[in-house]
Amino acid sequence: MSKRTLLAVHKYCGLVAALLILIQALTGITLVYRDNLGRLLDPAAMTRRTAGADLPPGMILQAAQQRFPDFEVRRLVFPTARDGVYSLWLADADQRMHYATLDPGDGALLSDGSIWRYPVEAALSLHYRLSGGKLGMLVVMMTGLSLLCLIVSGFIFWWPKGNKLGKALVVRRNLPARFFLRQLHRTVGVVGSLLLSIMALTGLIMLAAMLLDPPPSGPWPKGAQKLDQADSAFALAQARFPGYSVRDIRMPAPDRFNVLFRTGERNPEAVSSVSVDLTSLRVQRVQDVRRATDPLVLLLSIHDGTLFGMAGTVVIFILGLVLAFLAVTGPLGWYLVARRRSRTVAKGPARD
Repeated sequence: MSKRTLLAVHKYCGLVAALLILIQALTGITLVYRDNLGRLLDPAAMTRRTAGADLPPGMILQAAQQRFPDFEVRRLVFPTARDGVYSLWLADADQRMHYATLDPGDGALLSDGSIWRYPVEAALSLHYRLSGGKLGMLVVMMTGLSLLCLIVSGFIFWWPKGNKLGKALVVRRNLPARFFLRQLHRTVGVVGSLLLSIMALTGLIMLAAMLLDPPPSGPWPKGAQKLDQADSAFALAQARFPGYSVRDIRMPAPDRFNVLFRTGERNPEAVSSVSVDLTSLRVQRVQDVRRATDPLVLLLSIHDGTLFGMAGTVVIFILGLVLAFLAVTGPLGWYLVARRRSRTVAKGPARD
């Protein structure tokens, strides 16, 4: 493929995907520090008001069910900090999601609304599926493939003859704005190409696996969800992983109660799960990641940087800024060049 063709592929692929790549970059930046950011943006809704011990999760779930009788409880996310709150996910008869936050001390409702009421949850939904279900996930996958195409085409186009790599990365400040911006875009893109490729690949693999997951059952018959034995089911699950904190409780079916525990000492994203039948109060399935690590969990911890601790999350944050910069400067550089050419054409040839 000639360099002219490579440049055309890079340009048009970038113009088409720029906005979607920018959305991925900005939402990814938001999710790096999502817990702290949520409390910063809305402290009243995301900060507990009471002191002392927490109510049993079963009482929280039953209180939520009474407060929202027209909704099914789908998930209860536990707080990650001492002043954190429970986050509740609910679904109505049309499978539209509704969200709420509850005080762990007394179960009081702190806030509720659609996903757009909670910017961090909205960012998570946009990042993985553009808030559009499996169709949105396919669009995000196409965005990831476009990013890989941009990285490969840009890198090959840039590769200098004679392997003069250092000289080919120099950005000259005394150039007109359109050329300076193009050189800066090129250098930033080349320097970040390897890590950006890793982010794109890990994201694509995880999305492919999520697309293959069966959708949750629903809608359920009204009144089918019985949570009066939720605390007993929770105790059964907790007995399998004593001493570990709970990440969240999920209810994929009216009689199913899944508890996810943070058991990944080496991998912060790794969780073990216990599935309990709410009717018979029997443990149906136990998944222990301490014995068998799910490769998808490892990919997630690489994708968000948590595998490498604080340094990893800082790198991911910087990469998100780099990606946002590239998504803006690419189309902007093209626009400046196109505007220059149109002005030159408009002036026409010089007259004698």
